[in-house]
Amino acid sequence: MSRLASSLPCALLLLGSIAACGAPDGVVADGLPVDNPPSVSSVPAAARVGDLLVYQTPQGDGSSSYVLSARFGDPDVAASDEPSRVSDACELRVIAPGAAGPAQPRRLPDAGRLIVQAGDRASAIDPDAQGAYAVSGVSTKKDGLWTDSAQVIVSASGGAVPAFRVSAPSPPALRLTVAGWQGQAPAGAQRAPMLDRSGAAAFSWDPADAGVVHVQLAHGELVVPGQEPGPVRMLECTWPAADGYGEIPARALAAQPPGEATIRAYVHSSGQATAGDFDITLTLVQDATVAGVDTDLPIVALR
Repeated sequence: MSRLASSLPCALLLLGSIAACGAPDGVVADGLPVDNPPSVSSVPAAARVGDLLVYQTPQGDGSSSYVLSARFGDPDVAASDEPSRVSDACELRVIAPGAAGPAQPRRLPDAGRLIVQAGDRASAIDPDAQGAYAVSGVSTKKDGLWTDSAQVIVSASGGAVPAFRVSAPSPPALRLTVAGWQGQAPAGAQRAPMLDRSGAAAFSWDPADAGVVHVQLAHGELVVPGQEPGPVRMLECTWPAADGYGEIPARALAAQPPGEATIRAYVHSSGQATAGDFDITLTLVQDATVAGVDTDLPIVALR
């Protein structure tokens, strides 16, 4: 498959995340994950940092795939140009193909075993040989690793990074609707819904107490065998989940070229703590759905 959605790694679509996402590689047994695939980290900060990510994607069968990832050490360099703000809620950046943060030549400091807990649900993760943390899997429990309104707590037993405890409210699972989809396909059809770049795109959802809603439109060249992909133009807009409404203004859509674009929506919440000279950030991400968009091939047409 050579369409844009299949050519963009999830790490590009979730800017600032500390894990690349994709199909789960492990399965939880009694709430404990069992696999340790590699991870990528990229959260800018001014001093030594501890970046923790819990990323969850609901599946159609009622289960949820997830990624737990953590990294401690010096901050990475962002693999994109500085974003330009196109409205109060939206910014545009260009991501170079194959760009990545600097390689880590030595073992990273670790914080011992991490326990991720939300209510009566708990998962554990240990560092790999290089000091990084990464595990993916599938939770068959309703709502996955957490339930709406649960406080997610991550505690560390301590190591080179002192023991710590950080928490954040769980982001809700939201369904976004878009006013004025043009040429929207019926359920099961392959035609992508269309956005008119001459007007604004208005998104609405049930208001939630916690979290920030993100909508991303990614434009880039298709991957053709034997050819290098071109840069990706990423338009990202954010709104408080409590608002229940967000709008991509016409001037922001007009800055995007016509044609197919990948659309992605998610909700995030975060919490901070300090452990010695490490600034710890916990980021929780819950994928959201967009009405009328195929979840397996999330494409919209811009005209």
